[in-house]
Amino acid sequence: MDATELARMYHAKGDNAAAESLFKKLFVGMPEKRMMQSDPEGYVALMQEAAVVAQITGKPEQHDALRAKAQKLFDKDPKISLPKDWTPYGLRCKSK
Repeated sequence: MDATELARMYHAKGDNAAAESLFKKLFVGMPEKRMMQSDPEGYVALMQEAAVVAQITGKPEQHDALRAKAQKLFDKDPKISLPKDWTPYGLRCKSK
């Protein structure tokens, strides 16, 4: 499992402190230009999820910065549409 999926999984199960830590590391290491060329929708969606986590963990400045950056990317490339088929972790899987 990569760090992106792990961060999303932590957020889905409510461990937002762990998710926030991973999201922070991910955005430091992700080259924005390459991400916007290869997967703009995924990059912006991930940024928005990280913003939600920042808000939940009491980091309003980080939340606002991520939301503003995501909006700037939307404005720059109006063809971006967020994925509508992501399955939130734990919502469609039956436990055994």
